[in-house]
Amino acid sequence: MLDGFPQRVLRGVLYAASRLPLGFHYFQARILAFIVENVVRYRVALVDDNLAGAFPEKDGRWVKETRHRFYLHLARIIHEALWFGGCRDGREIIRQSGRPGRFRKSRLVCIKNPEVLGSLWEKCPSVIIMSSHCGNWELSGCLPFCNCLPVDDHISEKSLVVVHLQQKDSFWNGFLKYNRTAILADPEGYPGYIESRQVLRYILNHRDRKLFYNFITDQRPYFDLQNQKRIKFMGRECLTMTGSADVAHKLGLGVVYQRMAVNENGKGYTLEYETICEDASKMEPLDVVRRYFSLLEADLRAQPFNYLWTHNRWWMPE
Repeated sequence: MLDGFPQRVLRGVLYAASRLPLGFHYFQARILAFIVENVVRYRVALVDDNLAGAFPEKDGRWVKETRHRFYLHLARIIHEALWFGGCRDGREIIRQSGRPGRFRKSRLVCIKNPEVLGSLWEKCPSVIIMSSHCGNWELSGCLPFCNCLPVDDHISEKSLVVVHLQQKDSFWNGFLKYNRTAILADPEGYPGYIESRQVLRYILNHRDRKLFYNFITDQRPYFDLQNQKRIKFMGRECLTMTGSADVAHKLGLGVVYQRMAVNENGKGYTLEYETICEDASKMEPLDVVRRYFSLLEADLRAQPFNYLWTHNRWWMPE
């Protein structure tokens, strides 16, 4: 996945860093947040514009405070993702006869209501999980290790498909795949890491299998599609893709919203699921997407800092 001497050196350095304690990474995140916000000033103007546009009732002081908290959150996401690359829970389970691994012990991510996923699994031919850039989206592949309750949610490496956007740079594309699949028992052989441009065909070709498909749905459309639609999100018009809702409608799949709230101490996440529909053939695709964005908007109003505000979500073509 990562070829060449420089890539192997960087991989070794990043792996060594990933083995450091999570508490150390949280300490370093404060330093990184200060540098990104105040020295590099990475997209600060865009963050301010997004926050002011999404919360027009708030004043400039609130925008500045929320922006500061957002950059700390972003820095923690980066360090959590780096730490996550050193987790080997899947292989440790095989080697140690089911003993919990480093990630499970950390309880960095826990599912609040796994019974919702279990119920949809029993009722639906497959399930679309509509997730967002809340929480730490880099941990999407950790779902098989997040259920800390004695309830079967049926999520495993064999049942979970994680949809990703391929990077332009081949090195970073390889590194992200290595990092995101590190926790699995067989990262190299994992078939569920599917590029977004290929996933609709993948679903159609695997309609005879019951699977969970995890889509990050709040991205601005990144290639020309005929099914781009205009919707209102946070009181502003934006474009959205309806591909996942379209295929769910066509095949009668279940659709569930994934909430990823930051814990009260600012460290770690609680996953919560809310059913949008058990049979998407009974809803119009755009209604599915509208329901998703209404749930996401409610979450942003509850935790305004918990979003990727550096993303130009409200860009519109002229």
